[in-house]
Amino acid sequence: MSPHFSPDGETIAFTWRHEGANDIFVVRAAGGAPVQLTHGPSTSAYDNLVTGWTPDGGSVLFLSHRNAALRKHFETYAVPTTGGLATPLGIDHSGLSSMSPDGARIAYDWSFRNLGGDRWKRYRGGQAGEIFIYDLLRRRLDRVTTWIGTDTAPMWWRNRIYFLSDRGPEQRLNIWSIDLDSRAVRQITHFMDYDIDMPSIGPGGIAFQEGGRVHLIDLPSETVHDVQITTSEPTIRPRKVVSGVNFLRLQDIASTPDFALGKSPRVAYVSAHGDLFAVGPDGSSVNVTRTAGVEEDHPSVSPDGKALAFITDADGEQQVAILPLNAASQPRTITHFQSGVLYTPLWSPDGRRLVVADANKRLWIIGAETGHVEQVASDPYAEIHDAAFSPDGQSLAYSTTRSNGNRAIHMRFLESGEDVVLSSPLESDHDPAFTSDGKSIFFVSARREYPFVSDRDHEGTIATLWSDGLYRALAPRGAHDRIEIFQTSAQEVPEKIVGGISNLAIKNNILFYHETALNGIDGKLPGQIDRLHAFNVTSVADQVISTEVDDYILSPDGTEALVASGDDLKLITIRNGLQRKTRTISLSKLKIQIDPDADHREMFEQAWRLDRDLFWDPKLNGVDWSAIHDRYALLVSRLRSQEDMTYLLGEMQGELSASHMFITPGPVDTGSPRTTTALIGVDFVLDSTSGRYRMAHIYRGDATRERFRAPLWNPAFDVQDGDYLLAVDGDQLQAPDDPYRLLTNKKGTLRLTVSRNPDGPARTIHVIPIDDESEIRKLDWIEINRTIVNKFSGGQIGYIYLSDFNELGSEDFLRQYYAQIGKGGLVIDVRDNLGGFASQWVLGALRRLQAGVFRNREGAEVALPESVSPRKIVTVTDIFSSSDGDQFPYYFSLWHMGPVVGERTWGGVRGIKGQWRLIDATAVTIPKDSLLTPDGDQIIENKGSEPSIAIDDNPAMRRVGHDVQLEKAVSVAQSMSQ
Repeated sequence: MSPHFSPDGETIAFTWRHEGANDIFVVRAAGGAPVQLTHGPSTSAYDNLVTGWTPDGGSVLFLSHRNAALRKHFETYAVPTTGGLATPLGIDHSGLSSMSPDGARIAYDWSFRNLGGDRWKRYRGGQAGEIFIYDLLRRRLDRVTTWIGTDTAPMWWRNRIYFLSDRGPEQRLNIWSIDLDSRAVRQITHFMDYDIDMPSIGPGGIAFQEGGRVHLIDLPSETVHDVQITTSEPTIRPRKVVSGVNFLRLQDIASTPDFALGKSPRVAYVSAHGDLFAVGPDGSSVNVTRTAGVEEDHPSVSPDGKALAFITDADGEQQVAILPLNAASQPRTITHFQSGVLYTPLWSPDGRRLVVADANKRLWIIGAETGHVEQVASDPYAEIHDAAFSPDGQSLAYSTTRSNGNRAIHMRFLESGEDVVLSSPLESDHDPAFTSDGKSIFFVSARREYPFVSDRDHEGTIATLWSDGLYRALAPRGAHDRIEIFQTSAQEVPEKIVGGISNLAIKNNILFYHETALNGIDGKLPGQIDRLHAFNVTSVADQVISTEVDDYILSPDGTEALVASGDDLKLITIRNGLQRKTRTISLSKLKIQIDPDADHREMFEQAWRLDRDLFWDPKLNGVDWSAIHDRYALLVSRLRSQEDMTYLLGEMQGELSASHMFITPGPVDTGSPRTTTALIGVDFVLDSTSGRYRMAHIYRGDATRERFRAPLWNPAFDVQDGDYLLAVDGDQLQAPDDPYRLLTNKKGTLRLTVSRNPDGPARTIHVIPIDDESEIRKLDWIEINRTIVNKFSGGQIGYIYLSDFNELGSEDFLRQYYAQIGKGGLVIDVRDNLGGFASQWVLGALRRLQAGVFRNREGAEVALPESVSPRKIVTVTDIFSSSDGDQFPYYFSLWHMGPVVGERTWGGVRGIKGQWRLIDATAVTIPKDSLLTPDGDQIIENKGSEPSIAIDDNPAMRRVGHDVQLEKAVSVAQSMSQ
């Protein structure tokens, strides 16, 4: 991808994505074998992306994360066409670029937003592209464009720069030009239907694509004409058979099971790549649907085991279908929904009805024979995933969410249609399950009050754990029975559960439930596992029948449970609530057939429907979504790769002009192992005199924290900045070889030959490498910043960097905050903050007021509460502060907590549910809600949070060791009154 002609037109440089890695290659324009120039590392989808050439044709320019301390910082590198180590140009974070004809200056966009799934159109936030010129000799920066929208993809020609901009009346990325003397701007192209992307300048002019067509602008005439391209590639691509493991869907986005268990014979029904498969205990499988380009999932076996209900989009919308299992019959579609996203159908015990939840937070009941559809409930706050039938099939219990956040159990009497709320408004009850006689309901409720205090902040933070308990109450016999009997008869089941409780089901007087592990900010706490329990309702004996449980489903007769654990299933035979036999059903034999063209058509329709049905604004930001469908559907037949599909979906979703609309491509089965790079945590520099490579800087990390473990941390290695790396595993390292070539696909311990001098004496050390250096590089950057703040403030101001407002940022806060609360002030750095959900917690801790002090006999004083932040606080932002990283500085300013120094932030505050999977496991995210003021006004979105003191990043100052934003923040903090 991203091909660029050399200045003489003889060679093409391009990025080749192979075995999961991206590298730079060159090939003669006349043909021949490509030559590899880089050998990793490759840490993201567009790492090592070619952006052009040096004017002399001696080096290829490309973007890379390889030495970046911050995740979103692409830097521009040059790699010689003769091979060797790539070196940075020193312009810090950058996007697409182009060098001046004399090679002394470079024009570049300050961020890279030109490819990938986030194709936000009419974007006006802090990352909106702007074009700068950096003088590489004089180290001087000049801002060329000031448009509020996007200016990107500069292409230098003589004394003019051509570039992409959406400043025109079309509001599309068209090609413009700017005269560098007069700064006069002219529009060159005027396309209205599609944006231009990734143009490339070469000896013959500017080539670009628009709407799937290639065009060329002749220079200097600026005449635009089409380029006709013919290839020998077949119109219809062949189907192929691959392993189905990467395409399995054992849980859906709501974390509910997406598999089923048959009655006789015992087979598991699973969904993979849009088809349903019957998998036997020996792992053999049969495709029971066989529909290319159709999504079928959420299987559910009928109580008598004779039919399989599932969700299909064969008619263009998601519907419920039923497939007879004992005959060679075709599925029968029983619903005719006009829109919507459906979850697993639940059969009534008598097989007459099914109940189905949808992603628009509604619950439907459907006649299995008649197809009659009735809406049972609608919950504006949350989806309904805990519906349960009574044993006679005449009642349905489920829960909805109240405005106070508590959940309430309802009971609906199906013959009369009457619906009553059973739960007290003071309680939060959910996941009901009827006993086998229908007289009682087991349910989960947050009635266990176990408050605990932070072990670092004793009086400031009180939270709860283990709130969920298991309870039993009498069920009313009719809508006119005493409803309060449910509340007055409720009693706790004595079994104490350590984690959460979900997915209750009762069969044969045995209550099955899923005990979920205690979670931290982002995942299970260490040592915590999920368990499947079987509770005997009569004897009140509780047994754990399986551990390491992701989810489970019961057979129709309740004598076996099918448990999902990783990529495998476990079939557990149960008698009287006791585990009798466990068999593992391996899914490794599952094979699927891929029809690329059918997949692309289906994926396009899936993504379009998901946006239509789930986007937070039902008016879709005023966009004519049907017209958008028709416009982009014209391009589907032209797709030839997964990258093409990602691009098209991104372009379509981008028309909604909203944040958090990301696309993550699904797995690609190349049949070859993934290419990896073993990293040792150093900056390599070539010693041109000796032709050897120095380890100019060694990242030491923090060996006491696994997150920051650095390969060369051990003092016993006796390696210093500037030492030479002479060989890896006995292979000599010398220019023009690339050091990373010797580290490619290395596994296990490395033997590194090192020396103080290029000619020895040499010695060997044994090192365990890592596959990602970003955390140790970031820690090094943090400590450098802390040193700067200490130096400029005389040790009076503390420094805290927050990676995100999720797990890593929470760790950052805990690691840095409590150690610095005694400082006279704080600088809170949220540059490159990736967002999350914990910003209000951090803001709350920083806003805490001191009530007083406790003084003891010895005169020592302890604040009340113990942890109170100093009042002098300054926040630092940049264009990469995103999502919760947008919200933090916004509220920091709104609540007058202190000044914000830096740049306007990204500008994205839409909330998402998670990743919706398309047929090939490509994931899309769709905003489900939007942040507003208490008065209902839109904030931050597509604008960003403005700093109170605007300071742009300056690469020239960075090259001489000055962080102008951070230094300004320290100066501001010092000038503040306490």
